This record gives sequence, C-alpha cells and structure tokens, in this order.
Amino acid sequence: MSQVQRIIIGGIEMLYVMTYCLPRFLDRNFDDKMVTLFHELFHIGKNFDGDLRRHRGRCSLHTASQARYDEHMAQLARAYLASGANPRRHDFLRLNSAQLQARHGRITGVVVPRVKIVPIPVAGM
Repeated sequence: MSQVQRIIIGGIEMLYVMTYCLPRFLDRNFDDKMVTLFHELFHIGKNFDGDLRRHRGRCSLHTASQARYDEHMAQLARAYLASGANPRRHDFLRLNSAQLQARHGRITGVVVPRVKIVPIPVAGM
C-alpha cells in the first residue's frame, strides 16, 4: 500500500500544490493562463481532502479528451470573468514576466520538491 508524500509547511499540511514553470507560464496570454488555472483547480476533489476529482472511464483525470476538458475549463473561466469577478484578483495575469518584474522589481517563488509516492507500513507485516 502507498500514499502521496505529505508536504507540511509552517506546520500546515498542503493538501494540494500547484506548480508552474516560470517565466514560461507568465509569458502565456491571459486566456491561456486562466484556462490553466481552472484546469488545475478543477482537479481538486469535491471533498477537498487531498484526493483528486475523478471522472468515469479510463481517462479518469481529464476525461476521454483533454481538449474537451480544457474547453470546459475555458467556459468556466469565461463564466467566472463575466460574473462580476473582482479584476484586482486576476489582473496581474494580464502581464508577462518582464512587465511584472518592471512593476514589482523581481519575481520570487518557492521551490517545492516533487511529491513522491511513499509506502505505508502495514501493521503486523
């Protein structure tokens, strides 16, 4: 039996970690960034317990077509933006890495090691 390695930062367990390659992610257009964010957020399980959302069939993470999955994410992103979402929460995504660096002086991030699958000791074995 195995489980995903636990990540604890400042005493708080991180149930989900989203990683992005910088500056590549920042240099995509706004729509692509929004679809990517929704794509990753939609993987979060409905119980928010660290598990991933599963779909029916063999391709349980993206459904049978990742293109259709991403089109659905684009629809969700457009609905979010059309719903009166506060632009202050996402307008930074309209800037590329050079524009963000010019505005803020630098871009910093946190390096989180890739999560590993670790064995769970079985009692009595």
